[in-house]
Formats: sequence, C-alpha cells, structure tokens
Amino acid sequence: MAEFSNTQGWRLVRPVEIREPAQEVNGKPKEFSLYLHPQLLFLELQDVVVRSAFRWREIYISGDENQEGRLERDRPDHRRYISATASLKHRIHVFRVDGPQVAVWDDQPISIEIYPDDRGEAATWARRVDGMSGDEMPDEGILVGEPGRLSYFGPQKPLTWHEEAQPAQLILSLYAPKTELEPLLKDLIRSPRQASKLLLSVEAELWEGAVERFFSEQTPVRDYGLLAKSSNSDHASTKARITFLTAEFEPVAQKPIPEEGVDLEDEPEARPALPPDPMAAMVRAVGMSSDRLRQTVRRCTVGMAMVIGLTAILISAS
Repeated sequence: MAEFSNTQGWRLVRPVEIREPAQEVNGKPKEFSLYLHPQLLFLELQDVVVRSAFRWREIYISGDENQEGRLERDRPDHRRYISATASLKHRIHVFRVDGPQVAVWDDQPISIEIYPDDRGEAATWARRVDGMSGDEMPDEGILVGEPGRLSYFGPQKPLTWHEEAQPAQLILSLYAPKTELEPLLKDLIRSPRQASKLLLSVEAELWEGAVERFFSEQTPVRDYGLLAKSSNSDHASTKARITFLTAEFEPVAQKPIPEEGVDLEDEPEARPALPPDPMAAMVRAVGMSSDRLRQTVRRCTVGMAMVIGLTAILISAS
C-alpha cells in the first residue's frame, strides 16, 4: 500500500504511473503501482468575495538575427473573479519520488480563485475513466488542455528587508466559461440576499495507489499524492477543472397573506387600510376648523341652488 511518507525505491515508469519496490505476497515478489487519476473533491466555499482586477496583457514578439525577442503590451485586461477559501475532506501529500515528503495538507484551508475562461469556447470535457484500469491511462493524462491548476507553494523567505515571510499555500486556480460564470458573478454582487452556501466540485489529477483506489468506498478520508516538480523542489502542481458550482440564496421574508375565515378583529395587522377621510383632508388643506368649513360648504351649496333656480326661471320666461 502506498505510504507517501516513505518513497524510497519508488520509480516513475510513466508520466501517470509510479512503481513501488517489489513486496513478497504469498511467497512471490509483487510490484504495486500508483496512478495519476482525476479525483473528485467536494468543497463548501467560505469567505467568498468577488474581486475586480485590471492589468495589461503582454505578448512576446519573436526576435531575429538583428533584434532580440521582447515583451510588449497588447491590450488592457479587466476581469472579475471569485475568491474564496475552503477545507478539504481528504489529505493531500506533497511528495518526491525516492525522496523525503515535502508536506501534508490535512485540515488547513486552501485558497480558491475562479476566473472567467474567455478563450471563445468552453473547456473540453475530460475523457471518462469509469472502469479504466491504471494500465489503460494515457501518458498525457485525462484532463488534457485544462488551464486550471491545483498548486502547492512551500514557505517563502523574504527577499528584501520590507517583505514578510510567506507560509506554505495550497491554491486552486480554476476557470469556468465566461458566459456561465458572469450570471453568477452578477447574482453575488447585486442580490440583496447574501449567498447562504456555495458548493464547488473539482476534478484534479492526483496520485493514488491501486489498493487504496480499490477500497476507496470504504474509506471516508482518502490520501492523495501531489508530485513535486523535482527532487529539490517544494513546488508541485497538477491539472484541475470545475465539474459544478452552485450558489444558494435565502428567500426574502414576506408578510403572510391572511387565509379565508381569519377574524380581522383578532388580527390587527391583517385589517385592510380604511380610505382617507375627505373632510379631514380638506381641513388640513385650507387650515379651517371642521365646523367653520361645514358652514362655508352649506352656504356655497345654498347659493349655487339659488343661482340654478333663477337661471331656470329666466329660461322659461324667454
């Protein structure tokens, strides 16, 4: 069984296969292998923020015999992306082949960044590996062409007096089609309700022993390997991609609508609002007392009746 803390005698026989030293099984030597498989990681995101970043894109201009190659600014690049943290359910061992183990990432939080993929098309789906044995794994792996990475960076010493030492980091840099990510970014920015839960599922190419993979369903916490770049490096990286990303928002609280048969006298908040008193509105408008206003209205009414009566008499006389 694979023990990433002791890799003595391990050999990288293919880019996707590591061979362990032979062990005696039933009186016969037998070699066990580890394979680089896409592994599903389920994460609940914490500390979620939407960041807005601007930078100049740079392109490399090839040189010739008369001029050296150079970098030139191409065009400004402005994009929004999701930044978050999460904790892994499983353990990730950063290891070297035939060398000491670099680190174990257990319950420490990992940093997650999700960027829009503006390459003009969605990333291609990985090939299916259901039922595929380790010997059938292609040398280039499964997640061919995926720009996303799961990367480990060891502790960094300060290079100048005003810099601070940086702790070790495990970072997931992922990409989602821009047309699919933009609506979610707008929901996170504009919604009056804070997202109650964000769930992320990721496929990452990680090392796992054949025996561990066989018993994986019986193991709630699994051990995966992340291979360092070289024998003296504390940096490791592997391909990764999003399989789904969902956001849940709490519903907006609304006043309940009274059901039929509810006694409005017993439910003061459910009583319908009464229409405004026209006399009270006129009193406020003209600044008179209500009695004086009523007398004025009566006099106006009598006067109008007399005018209408005289007009009728004159018309009939003519």
